[in-house]
Amino acid sequence: MLADATTVLDDRAQITTDAAAAGLTVPDTLRTAFESPDGFATAAVEASAELAAIRGYTSAVEARRTAADTIEALGLWGLNPDGDLDRARTLFAAGDVAGSVAAAGEAQSAWTGAAEAGRARLTSIGVLALALLLGLVILAIWLRGRRRRVTTPAFAPAGSNSLARTDPYATLAASSDPAGPVEVGDDGARGAKPD
Repeated sequence: MLADATTVLDDRAQITTDAAAAGLTVPDTLRTAFESPDGFATAAVEASAELAAIRGYTSAVEARRTAADTIEALGLWGLNPDGDLDRARTLFAAGDVAGSVAAAGEAQSAWTGAAEAGRARLTSIGVLALALLLGLVILAIWLRGRRRRVTTPAFAPAGSNSLARTDPYATLAASSDPAGPVEVGDDGARGAKPD
């Protein structure tokens, strides 16, 4: 029992030192665990969890981007890793070690994956812009072809020859001879055929 107590006290001293270095406030959960009926076992588990939470928080702080480039800034768009880090600190002080580890992990993942996420978003934006440009080109071609197309007026009578409206020679060929039918005589002379 004395050895177990010494181990817990050593862990407590380590937690105090590491938490101070990380800027964290040590919760009272280790004391509460130590004073519980199965004190040594519970306190040992709590001490290990708190030390792991401090290490996770420290790793997240080391991953922080103080001056993100354009790609990383694009990857961090919509995320708040600094807020996650603040939440990890608050949860640790409140004794929520598991919540602190999760929040610190989210902050670290956001910072370490910022460049990759930024490249993926940039690619998506490029594909979207290309698709939009292609759509505009197709629309412009379609509108240009529509303007060139000759359409029949809505008031044209059924069965009318549309060629006669566009080809003057077709109109001339379709009209009757104003002189009337022509008769050729035996001598080859041409004359109007009597009605």
